[in-house]
Amino acid sequence: MSKGSEEKEEEEEEEEEEEEEEEEEEEEEEEEEEEEEEEEEEEEEEEEEEEEEEEEEEEEGRRRSSRRFSVFANDCMMVT
Repeated sequence: MSKGSEEKEEEEEEEEEEEEEEEEEEEEEEEEEEEEEEEEEEEEEEEEEEEEEEEEEEEEGRRRSSRRFSVFANDCMMVT
């Protein structure tokens, strides 16, 4: 082979390697983005669950207060 064709072949190989590296980097970036999205979704779900729990606790607290008031009102009615 002549020097010119050897150089050309080397350049092509280098270009292919660079393209492969770029593709790998792009794949890694996509994977990282997907992982970040999954983490964000999980965080959102956790926040929603926490909010639901807080709402349930507040509702339970209101029910207890309402029951206590009913008992108190009944006691008052008995006194009169």
